[in-house]
Formats: sequence, C-alpha cells, structure tokens
Amino acid sequence: MQKLLLGAVLATALSTSAFAAAPRYKVSVVGTGIAGAALNEAGHAVSNRWGGGGAVTGMFYNGSTNVSIGTLGGSTSWVSGINKLDQVVGFSATGTADHAFLYGNGTISDLGTLGGNASQANAINDSGIVVGKADLNNGQTHAFRYTTTGGMQDIGTLGGSYSSATSVNAQGDILGYSTTASGAKHAFLYANGTMTDLTVKWSAISPDWGTVVGLDNLKFGHDGSIVGSVGFDWMGSNRFGMVYLNDQMTVLGAAAQVSGRSASGLTLMSDSPVPNSLVYSNGHYSQITDLLISPNDYSSVFFQYNTDINASGQILVAGWDINQQQTATYLLTPVPEPETWAMLVAGLGMLGWTARRRRTVA
Repeated sequence: MQKLLLGAVLATALSTSAFAAAPRYKVSVVGTGIAGAALNEAGHAVSNRWGGGGAVTGMFYNGSTNVSIGTLGGSTSWVSGINKLDQVVGFSATGTADHAFLYGNGTISDLGTLGGNASQANAINDSGIVVGKADLNNGQTHAFRYTTTGGMQDIGTLGGSYSSATSVNAQGDILGYSTTASGAKHAFLYANGTMTDLTVKWSAISPDWGTVVGLDNLKFGHDGSIVGSVGFDWMGSNRFGMVYLNDQMTVLGAAAQVSGRSASGLTLMSDSPVPNSLVYSNGHYSQITDLLISPNDYSSVFFQYNTDINASGQILVAGWDINQQQTATYLLTPVPEPETWAMLVAGLGMLGWTARRRRTVA
C-alpha cells in the first residue's frame, strides 16, 4: 500500500512539474576565457580556449577543474564531443595536418585518415562510436564512422565528392551533410548501412512550408528527435529552429537554431542574428536569464549561445561577462519547482501518517 501511495505521489508531482513552461536553474562556472562545446550526463564538459596568436586548446572539465587535453604534436587542438565515459573527440594539429583524435584517461590518440592528409572528429556516443570527416587519397573528403575494433570506415556520400558526419545517437545512427551528384549540399541520415537524403525527404513531407533548401546544425536530441535549423525556398537566407520527431517536423520561429533537446523534450535554442539563449518547453519560450534562481548574481552576464543539453536537462551555455570583459562558460542545473517539493513532502508525510495508523490498528 505504501509503495502504491508513494508511486501516486511521485506521479502527481512529476505531472505537475511537466506543465511548467521551463525549470529553474542554479548556475556554476565551468571556466573563463573558454567556449563550451559539449556536455555529458555527469555534467562534465569540453570547451575550447583561445590563446595568443589565435591558437586554440581543447579543455576537459571534470566537474571541478579544467584540464588541457594536449595535442597530437602540433600547437593546437579543438574539442567537439564527449560521452558518459569522459571520452573526448575533436581534431588536433600534428605538425603537418589536422587529425581526428580520441582522448581518454589523460591520453590523446590519433585516429588517422581515410588515406589522405587530414581528418576531423565531430561527435562520439556512449558506446564509443566516433563520427566525423576524413580525406581520401584521391582528394575527396568523406564522412567516417570509427570504432576501436573496426577502425575508421568510409560511409560514403549522396553522390558527390564531399560528406561530413556531425552527430551519432545511442543506436549508432549518424547525421551529417553531403554533396549530391549535382554539387548541391544536402543533409543525410545514415542508419543500418543506408544513407538517406533528408533534404529530399523533408521537402516531400512539408508542403505547407515549401521546399527545404537548407538544413544546418543537425544533431540528435535525447528524446529520439533530430534538431537543428531549417530554411525553405521562400525564406531566402533565413533559418528557423526545427525539431523532427515521429515523422513530423515542428518549425520554431523564435530562433534560428536548436542546439539540443533533453529526454523530457526541453528544447535548447539560440536566437539570431542577435545572440540570445532561449529555452522552449510546452509551447513557451523563455530567456535563460528569466529562469535563474539567483539572477542578481549573474546580472553582469549576457548569456549568448546555448551549446549543449544532456538527457536530464543540464545546459551548457557561453556568455559574456560585462564586468570582467571576457567570455565564460556556465553549467545550468535544473532544480525542482517549489510546488514539486511541496507535493513530495506532503506525500512523505502521508506515508508516515499511514504507517503510524497501521501500527495503532495492529
């Protein structure tokens, strides 16, 4: 009986919080002088730090400090992805060309190329599948899939000479871009060994909007969606935020880019052309600054670009500190709304009363 009651209380609390436009957040500083790139479920992050002469160094944040991941022998490194094992991917100068790397446990490893000079890793999933792009010995550049057992594998193109993989989900499905035989740039989904042209597919399912002419910043959401930005033939160079889920495309007009989506559907957005961090939930748009628990503590910070969100809804965001005159990266962690806590406390109190009553009756 107590277990059933607790389940009912929890369900009620969760359903109550689900109707909130967006959660409230507490803020912690990942680091100053860095731009965050990606976030894992533990709240660990990777960022890029600009140094003198335009040099960039990839940084790994372990929850308390930032650690340089080093390079492959050259002067720079750039990070782009991290998984739950704290494995980090990106690309680094080797002294002759940029190569994709895999970093873990303090060691950075060169992933090589597809026979050409350069390569670049863009994302990694929790199983350790790395995706990116690499040069072939014929001068073309193709998207790749890398595993420790299979090495770097060419996944092909949509008929052109160029492709690049940008995101990989838990199932190993891959998103990216490719040129077609005519030279046009299209988005693709690679799954079960087959590359599907998303630009063509989504043009066919969105007749009310028109023909898709641009898909950018595509990545997988944690709820099975695909997010990014989309443009249509009648919009010129304009882009709208986009969420594709269950074979339906939702166009979000309040921002030009969707940066990620949590398991609950909380959608991370960045406005454009004026940088502005937004959160979209249940039909409501909210600015990050309006959702902070202690907004006065960060009144000098202009939150500009949302870069990533994990499954539980933590947000990695880059901002500009007006007082310090420098870029900084922040980790925003959602906290339960007061009514949710009240519901849980009331439920626990009810359980205690039920237990006491049962002992009295006995």
